[in-house]
Amino acid sequence: MKANQRRAFEYVGSLLKFYGDYRAQKERETYVVTVLYLGAAGALLLSSSLPKGKILCLLLTGIGAATALVASLVCWQLGNLRFAARMVAACVNVSSQWLQQAPTVEAIRATTLCGHGAEVPAAVANEFKKQSVCAVRVARFVIPLLIASWGGALTVVFWRCQR
Repeated sequence: MKANQRRAFEYVGSLLKFYGDYRAQKERETYVVTVLYLGAAGALLLSSSLPKGKILCLLLTGIGAATALVASLVCWQLGNLRFAARMVAACVNVSSQWLQQAPTVEAIRATTLCGHGAEVPAAVANEFKKQSVCAVRVARFVIPLLIASWGGALTVVFWRCQR
């Protein structure tokens, strides 16, 4: 294996480590934000006394704003997680291929990654295009929709309790 091939292999390994860690971080952040939101909303729902008048309107506005913020943040984090999962899969596949056969000059040529601005070896960019993480794609829209539904239901419950 030539020096430039070895460097490319090590670079793909570093991409794998970076995006593996990044993916785990995005999973944690999404989980923590969702749990904190649901916990705070549940505690609010179980509180014994509800405010009246203008304070209730302020509370309902806060619930709506928090719901929109959390749903948007979770959607964004899951999008980042999907990107990282695709990069990890691409790097694993390319590393496995390069263990069996040294990379060609064409495979290690710097290539822009699908409009993300980053340049990676051509083999990684090509493998990235093949990856599809369907579960994360579905979760990216279903989980924020569930959060929004929860926030809407909570708002309706508080509104009805006021009347």
